[in-house]
Amino acid sequence: MLLDPKCNWQPFPVTTLVAYHLLNRHGRDYVMGDLHGQWQALQRALGDVAFDPARDRLFSVGDLADRGPDSLRCLQWACSGEFPIYPLRGNHEDLLLDAVINHRHDPGHFWYQPVNGGEWGLACRHALEQLAPQIARWPLIRVVATSAGPVAIVHADLPVTELAELAKIADDPLAQTHCLWSRRRVKAGLPWHSTTILRLYAGHTTLPAITDLGQLRLVDTGAHQSGFALVPLSAE
Repeated sequence: MLLDPKCNWQPFPVTTLVAYHLLNRHGRDYVMGDLHGQWQALQRALGDVAFDPARDRLFSVGDLADRGPDSLRCLQWACSGEFPIYPLRGNHEDLLLDAVINHRHDPGHFWYQPVNGGEWGLACRHALEQLAPQIARWPLIRVVATSAGPVAIVHADLPVTELAELAKIADDPLAQTHCLWSRRRVKAGLPWHSTTILRLYAGHTTLPAITDLGQLRLVDTGAHQSGFALVPLSAE
């Protein structure tokens, strides 16, 4: 495993590691980058591609909330079951869970600090307590079937390369933290390659444009800086 030695956060206990999705035979699949409470940017992007909720599916790399003006609305929408969105746990969801489920409503908690953008949660803690159990069940990894083969989605980075290795992460908190927090690969420009996963999508690290590192496609282009990305999910 390629693990980031600088990852020292202990993730909130994982209840679901990997979710698997069958081939969408009737519509299109999209992946969106970190949303960070930018509801209006999301609605514009969905309109631009004429997203059809009856046929299409939307996969998120996580970090739906924080830093933007509509964080609670984005989380409520993702939890409502009224739209075909399949969210992942990002590091910001992990911070939220640690604060809310453990009742750490101290402004000094890491999530509430302005650098992390969670200060809005202090005023919404009762609503978040209702959402938190569902958010805790969001997986760390999604594997989606395409006509060419499987594609995977993670928030920050995968410390393994093959489908059969995903099970190793279930009992490894450091590997789980890597999935949520690691920027080592992106900062070093290290390509990711796999023989059993045709494409890996990730967010977490804001870049000026969608960037490929081998078979890894990075889609966080800075929603809180007017750079929200919505891209077709593809094995190519």
